[in-house]
Amino acid sequence: MWSRPPLLLLLLLSGCVTTVVPEKPDYAVAVVRNPSARIPPTGTYSLVRGPFGVAEDSGLDLGQIERMLRTAIHQVMSERGYMPGFHGQTDLVVGYAVALDKGFDDTAMNLTYGLSPGWVPGGAQAGAQTGSRKYDRGMIVVDVLRGGSRRSLWRGAIQGEVHLKNSATKRRENIDAAVRRLLASFR
Repeated sequence: MWSRPPLLLLLLLSGCVTTVVPEKPDYAVAVVRNPSARIPPTGTYSLVRGPFGVAEDSGLDLGQIERMLRTAIHQVMSERGYMPGFHGQTDLVVGYAVALDKGFDDTAMNLTYGLSPGWVPGGAQAGAQTGSRKYDRGMIVVDVLRGGSRRSLWRGAIQGEVHLKNSATKRRENIDAAVRRLLASFR
C-alpha cells in the first residue's frame, strides 16, 4: 500500500523528467544600423534569398520554410508602408538568410553571420559567452540595403530554440513571431 509521502515524492520526481516548452518562443535579437544612412519611411522593396544553412537530416521542408519566411517579411514590410517591387527597381533590397541545425554550434553561427545575439535556452541572454554550446536552434538574418547603391542600411539577426517536430502551423506561427520581433527595430 502506498503512503502519501512516497506518492508525493513520485509525483514530484515525475515532474523532473517532463520537458516544458514555453508557450511564447524565447528569442535574442541583435541589430546593426548604419548611423549615417537614412532609411526611407515608405517605398518599394525586393526580397533576395541568402544562404540557408540547414542540416539535410533535419526533416524540414526548406521550400515551406522559405515560403513562410518570405510571407512573414512581406506582411511586416507591408504593415510598415513598403510595397513589393521588381528587383533592380526598388528603394530597398531586403536579403534574408537562415541557419538551422541540430546541435548547431554558437561559434560557427556567429562567425558565419557576423552577429552574436547571445541566446541561451531558458531566456538568459549573455552578451559575452564563454565556450561554445550546441542546441537545436535557428537564426534568421535580415539585411536591408539601399536599392541602387546596395549600401547597407540595417542588419538584424534573431536566434531562438527550434523544435523540429512542430507542426507546419506552429512553425509558421513561430516564424511570424520571430520576423515581427526582429523587424520591430527596423526604421
